[in-house]
Amino acid sequence: MRTHIKIPKTGRRFVLAAMLTVLVLLVGATSYAMTWDYDLQAGIVEIPAGAYNAAGPQVPNETILMWGYAYCGVGTAGTCGPVTVPGPVLLANEGDTLNIHLTNALAPPTVTSGSIPTAFPNMVSEPTSLLINGQPTTYAPVWVSVNQDGVPQGVVSSGSRVSGDVTSRVRSFNAETALNATGVYTWGPLKPGTYLYESGTHPAVQVQMGLYGALKVYPKANPATLVAGVPTPPVSSASVTALAYSDASTAFNYDVTLVFSEIDQELHYSIASGLYGTPPPPAPGAAVRGQRTSTVDYAPTFFLINGKPYTSALLPIANAGKVNGKTLLRCLNAGLKEKTPTVLNQYLSLIAEDGSAYTYTATNGTSHNYSKQQYSFLLPAGKTLDALMTPGKAGNMAVFDRSLNLTNASVSPGGMGGMLTYLQIVP
Repeated sequence: MRTHIKIPKTGRRFVLAAMLTVLVLLVGATSYAMTWDYDLQAGIVEIPAGAYNAAGPQVPNETILMWGYAYCGVGTAGTCGPVTVPGPVLLANEGDTLNIHLTNALAPPTVTSGSIPTAFPNMVSEPTSLLINGQPTTYAPVWVSVNQDGVPQGVVSSGSRVSGDVTSRVRSFNAETALNATGVYTWGPLKPGTYLYESGTHPAVQVQMGLYGALKVYPKANPATLVAGVPTPPVSSASVTALAYSDASTAFNYDVTLVFSEIDQELHYSIASGLYGTPPPPAPGAAVRGQRTSTVDYAPTFFLINGKPYTSALLPIANAGKVNGKTLLRCLNAGLKEKTPTVLNQYLSLIAEDGSAYTYTATNGTSHNYSKQQYSFLLPAGKTLDALMTPGKAGNMAVFDRSLNLTNASVSPGGMGGMLTYLQIVP
């Protein structure tokens, strides 16, 4: 049975007003998160011989094959730009969703002209994937069988390992994108902070080859925006501060991203020649250069920051700060060697690591942010760390690695101890 309630005409406008008020309150109380759709392409780029200072006999002076990411737009899948190492810096906001459409173009080069010559027609080709440690998502690992010698064979399963299988190994921490295919990877709701996005497939090789980049997630208090379709960070300048995290103690005027990595030329040659995964013959047979099956003998010869080694013509990172202003240093280690970043003659305030701000709980139960004052800090492989600095004078401030990872053995042997770049501080 239906019951009808008749509202007199004189009361209808009051009921309608009340309903509209409730609707406005509900809409006003709802927070609509944004979805960031980035299109990337995993591809190849070559570093010409001699580009890294024409190194001496300790470092073969040869073309180096790199893998990297090309930026193809935000939700447009348009024409891709050049492949870069590291990949493009991606921006997003706290609470948002991040979609990365990844196209796998890790195929041996076939063109005879242009930016990519046919120097490595036998290059190893592999499926690839993406992961961002510290951001919420659902992963689908790829499991492969191994033979009695421990050499990976075919794919057994994707996602959960088959019940009772205790011998299969993980080839990829996330669902793979095959050669010439496009996969979609999603994270969210995002947490603020600094993160590495990198290959999740055969990472000891693919990340070393150059498949990595930085993701910066801003807090809701001052979000990044799309300006004419271009991801744009929140406004900050000498007189305007933005926030790295939600707390006011993380305010900054200048934002500098420093991605540390390195190059093992022998590993890159092994991939470029197509010999990676081929074991050397047993004695007394002579091994051929490039016959590698792992990174056990990993020995980098170049140490990079933002994809560049130290050179005699080193240019400083411009707009890195102003005297008495606050500069946010976002430090990310995409290499396999630990680093000890140091800014010469400058103390740093460490505020977060791996995208988590330093906090403590007071006796009354309230949570507070804090910082650690240090002259240098340890940055293990795969780690990110955020630090604030307040420069006291103008000039170029040297950034180097106290772990003594030399950027080029023939340039500064036993010299600065791994000086990588300068930060340009203006008056």
